Amino acid sequence: CDPVQEVTIIPRGNAGGFTMYRPENDGNFNTVSKLTGKLASLMGGRAAEEIIIGDYTMGAVGDIQQATNIARKMVTEFGMSSLVGTVNYGGGQEVFLGRDYQTQHSYSETVATQIDAEIKRFIDEGHQTAVKVLTENRKILDTMARVLIECETIYSEEVEMIINGASPDEVKSALGERLKSKAERKVEMEKAPVQKLSDMDVIKRPETNAAPPRTDDRAKTDTVEKTDDVDRPTDAPDITGTADIDNTVGKAVAPRKKPIKRVDDKDDDKKSK
Repeated sequence: CDPVQEVTIIPRGNAGGFTMYRPENDGNFNTVSKLTGKLASLMGGRAAEEIIIGDYTMGAVGDIQQATNIARKMVTEFGMSSLVGTVNYGGGQEVFLGRDYQTQHSYSETVATQIDAEIKRFIDEGHQTAVKVLTENRKILDTMARVLIECETIYSEEVEMIINGASPDEVKSALGERLKSKAERKVEMEKAPVQKLSDMDVIKRPETNAAPPRTDDRAKTDTVEKTDDVDRPTDAPDITGTADIDNTVGKAVAPRKKPIKRVDDKDDDKKSK
């Protein structure tokens, strides 16, 4: 079985107490020995009643139901029965008949009888194993019962101490010290100052000299507006203000250059006059 994580006698829901296990793996590939051991642990409550008080109570109803479900799956789904064999008899369909639901099976009455017999065999074997283990370890059973009556809840460390033969006083002392240290750590954590978000250093983005991206219209407008700032040669003609903007297209039209008159052309003009 998986190691025990917690044992308590505090009632929760319909349960008068429970044992919590800590799985060692994902549990998708359980073996026959592990499942039979789990059946024995589930039947431990009923076995303890038989040994201690010699009578039965309703306290084991949840354990019996869970054990029956596991045994049924072992026979009908997991193929772990030597009598029924490796055949899947699960997946019955529920049909509403009048007041209740009834399950329709796809196997014969003979196979159903064999399945019921195998389920009972698995549960009976688990019950017998539980009675045998508890009878052989009656001192450990009494110690755990006494500790639970006084402390109500014990954990894996205390369970390990009881199995190793520790006395009830030793177990209670160890449990008290561990719970005290746990409470002190909790108080220290509560007293620790909580750093507020406003006290934390704000992470700033690194500043860059790069200009923000511009849209096409703004870039084109700036290009037209800054034509006057362009350095021109000293002998170049003055074309300031000759550039036109086509508002419909949004593009700068190439400036129109003024014709440069030569000296000979000036003399011809004078002669003509």
